This record gives sequence, C-alpha cells and structure tokens, in this order.
Amino acid sequence: MRKIFDVRAFQAGYFLLAALSFNSLTAGRRFMSLLTALVLLWGAALLLLRFREQKLRMFRTGPCMAGISLFLVSYAVSSLWNLSYGIAGNLKAMAWMTLEFFLLYAGPEPQDRTEHRKRDQREDPARVLVQVVILYTAVQAVISLGMLCAGYQGVSVERGMYIGLQEGRLWGAYSDPNYGAVLAASALALSLGAAIRASGKKVRLLLIGNAVLQYFYLVFSYSRTGWIGFAASMILLYLHVLRSRRPRAVVRFGGAILLAVLLLGGTPIRDAYNAWQQWVTVYAASMDEKQADADIFETTENRMELPAEAEPEESQKAPLHREEELEDDISNGRFSVWKDGIELWETSPVVGISYRNISAYAQKNLPDCYILNKEVALNTFHNLFVDVLVSQGLAGILILLGVLVAILRSSIRGCRRLKAGKLQTRDQAALLGAALLPIMIGALFLSDILYMNSPSSVLFWILLGSWCRMMREPEGENKYE
Repeated sequence: MRKIFDVRAFQAGYFLLAALSFNSLTAGRRFMSLLTALVLLWGAALLLLRFREQKLRMFRTGPCMAGISLFLVSYAVSSLWNLSYGIAGNLKAMAWMTLEFFLLYAGPEPQDRTEHRKRDQREDPARVLVQVVILYTAVQAVISLGMLCAGYQGVSVERGMYIGLQEGRLWGAYSDPNYGAVLAASALALSLGAAIRASGKKVRLLLIGNAVLQYFYLVFSYSRTGWIGFAASMILLYLHVLRSRRPRAVVRFGGAILLAVLLLGGTPIRDAYNAWQQWVTVYAASMDEKQADADIFETTENRMELPAEAEPEESQKAPLHREEELEDDISNGRFSVWKDGIELWETSPVVGISYRNISAYAQKNLPDCYILNKEVALNTFHNLFVDVLVSQGLAGILILLGVLVAILRSSIRGCRRLKAGKLQTRDQAALLGAALLPIMIGALFLSDILYMNSPSSVLFWILLGSWCRMMREPEGENKYE
C-alpha cells in the first residue's frame, strides 16, 4: 500500500498513461478513459496528502516552485478572462499541469529522498522510471521498425490514426513521428547512461542495443526536430568526455569520426532502404511478368495494352521521401502558424486567450487565419513560447522567462560546483542534460512541455526536477533523482 503512495511509482504510471495516449495502437480506445481517470485520482490523492503535510509550503518548497505556482495562477486568470469560449478544457489542462508541477517536477519529499539514500547509497532513485522509459521505447522501436520492414501502411479512420509507413516517413506505433523521434532521442541518452552504470555485460549490451534501435527510429521517422535534438545531445556528451576525461588523441579522433558518422548517416541509410525497396519492387514485377507469360495470351495482351500513365503516380515515389513536402516551405507551415499566433496575441496581449480555447477564439476573432483553413485545423502553434504568449499573454511569458532565468543561474552555479566534484556526479549531470536537450529543442518546433500530456512532456518535468535538485544540493546528496 505504501508503494501506491510513492511519488516515484506515480511518475512511472503517469509516463505510461501519456505514452499510451501517444501510441497509435492504443490512443483513443475505450480503456484509455478509465486509465486517465485512475491516474488523475491517484495524483489527486497524492496532492492532498502532500498538502496535508506541507500546507502552503508546497507552493514554495523546491527549485523555482514559487514562480511555477505563479505561472499556474496566470493560466487560471487567462481561463477566467476567456470564460465565454469554454472552461472544461482549461480545467483539465490546469489539473494535469498541477500534477506535472507538484508531483513530477517537485519529486519525492525531502525526507523520502533522505530515507532512500540511507537504504542504499548505490541505488538510483530514478531507476524504475528510467527502466520504464527504456523498456517502452524499446518495444515501440521494435514494433515500428518491424512495420517498416514489412512495408505496413495502416489507417484507423475511427480513431484518426496513421500506423506504420505513411506520408513518406515512419510513423510506426507512434501517433506522431515528431513526438516519437523526440522521445527516442531522449531514450537513447538514457540508455547510454544506464549502460555506463550497468554491472553485467548482458544488460549493458541490451541497453546499447536499445540505443541502436532508437537511432534507427530517428533515421526512418524523418523528423528534423528529433534529429536536431539528437545531434545536440550527442555533441554535448562528446564535449563532456573531452573535457572531463581528457582521452588520448586516438580516442578523440575516433570519437569525432563516430559522431560524424552518426550525425551524417541518416540520409545514406534512408537512401539504402529506398534502393532496397526499389529492387524488391522490380524483382516482384519481373516475377509477376514471368507468371503472366505462362497464362493465356489474351491476359498478357490486355495487360500490355494498358497505357503507361495508368500506373499510379504514388507508386513511383520512394517509400521514404519528404522533399516535395518541404520544397515550397522549409518550415512545413510553421512560419504561417507562428504568424497566426502573433496576430491572435495582439487581440489579447496581457492575459492571452487560454490554450484550450484557441480554435473557438480564432473562429470568432480571426476566421481567415492559416490554422483554421488547413485540411485538418490546428489548435496549437508548434512552439512553446508562442503557445505561452498566445495562451497567457505577456503575464505568462514574463513569468516563464523569469523561471527559466532562475533555473539557468542555478544551473551555472551548480555546474561550477560539480566541476570540482566527483567524475561520476559530472557524468550523471551530463547524461541528464543529454536526455533533456532533445525535449527542450523539440519544444521550439512542437507544442510540448506545457499544456500537453505527451510522454516527452512528462519525462521532461521529472528529469528537470532531478536536474534542479542536482544543481542545488551538496554533492553526494542527489543521485540522479
């Protein structure tokens, strides 16, 4: 029973809920509503217990909690200001953000972390969560890459889901390849970190194998957002190794070559896959022709008389392709979306229009905007800062920038302190930063971290809380929590 009220168990459960919500095989199914209600009740019970023990201290205890609490108040004000456009969606958003801020980011209570360290100094407090993330992403990568090998192309019309290979890229078992790629890049860093700490060779090989699987999903998802995050993550780790371990010239040179191969290998791998699929298609066509030659003459004659243009144009395209999609607009519509965001913000610059009322507000105040006139209407702006600016106005964006500046200052001081500390602690900080980077970069091109219940958002708040505690606490008092 005590484990049920352990915040670490809730963090793992919350991640699984978000992951299944962004899984093209499970999202939108009936049982997801039940899981959502259970996790929400679980989180509410934990919040009530925490409030009973800490009272108002829970709103100012922890790194930047006062600013984060103020951000939540700003969202409430924006929701009330735009009450005429709806309130139900905003109440749900506030409920989930409350759980993210006060349970995921704030993490276990200080006394729980102290007791945990006393039980086992070597045990990683985030062990369960990291294992859940690694296991889930491994299963997702295996399923997705299996779909790629089989050339599977599925569509769930009733749930509005693409599955497998769609629109020239691998969606696989993720409901959106961009979110899947960002999560894969973060999971890749977590797998490398777990491999470094693993004691057994078999476990280490499995973890490295998962890192390889995530790399291939990144390649075939064709996500530029995920790839930029992955590149930043790997460059950070490489620079950390150079600075902290000072390897020999041969190792530095070999590491640079490996890094270059990883970062530049995406296009050749996709080209190789396209060439292989073309060969398979040509081979299958030649076999069909041989089989047809064995049939009666009329059948062969009728098939040969078909005009060349009767061949579907889509079949002539490579399985993996995004060139045409990005040829006219390299931003893939993001510039137009951000422009709409600025225009909507100008109609309510101080308190914003509230996130869950974007569509309703735009239909009344900016009906000809780009986000409403796409084939599928958008209700986000694919950028964290534009989302906050439009949703909560200047009040929200200034609070957010204040929190970011406070975290940055704390991080700079913490990194200076860790510089003179143990190498193991510096390694943990570097790996934690490498797992956070893809999500932070992804939020510049996706709606993530705030307002969204994506798996990368849930993972971000847990890891950010661990990072902030590591930067603030004396060395040895935080083991990657």
